[in-house]
Amino acid sequence: MSTLDWIADPARTIGVFDALPAGLQPFLTRFGDELDAAHVTLFERVIPHAGEWVRSWKAPTVVQHGDFRSDNIMFSTNLRNRRIAVIDFQTVRLGPPGVDPAYYLGSALATEDRRSAERDLIAGYHEQLLSGGVAGFGFHDCWDSYREGAMYGVLLFVGMAGQVASTERGDQLIVDQIRRYAEMALDLDAPAAAGLT
Repeated sequence: MSTLDWIADPARTIGVFDALPAGLQPFLTRFGDELDAAHVTLFERVIPHAGEWVRSWKAPTVVQHGDFRSDNIMFSTNLRNRRIAVIDFQTVRLGPPGVDPAYYLGSALATEDRRSAERDLIAGYHEQLLSGGVAGFGFHDCWDSYREGAMYGVLLFVGMAGQVASTERGDQLIVDQIRRYAEMALDLDAPAAAGLT
């Protein structure tokens, strides 16, 4: 994969993340009154360094979906056919292995559910990596990559949410989601794991 420019060249990802800091003030203007002070402090601390973070990505890398959440997973309605299909690959790239699992769990689970289940879920993810032939990537490495990956949702949501048209339902979804991602980043000390301290 590393020889395929369309997936391995980081220029597109760097361009997106370099633009995210400009979204911080519009985001805070629009949503700041509904956020916890600790979340705002987190955003102000890490969003300016979004581009630095993606430039720091190093091996091992995996093929990242980049928008891996339940909205982009289709489940079969046939009970005898348990197949699923993942859609929307416009942000596919190479990157840290913990980004997609963190982005998914941060959006799919309520904060308390995520806190109680994440270590077991990441252990299961790690076991699947090993059974798929991944070597030299211990559970501690996997957990640290997951912790680092928790920055992804924070950076994207804060950096881009101000561009989304405002509706009552849409704004509430954004606030609910960014609260989950912020709590996740704080719980896991994601800025430290991502080198953003």
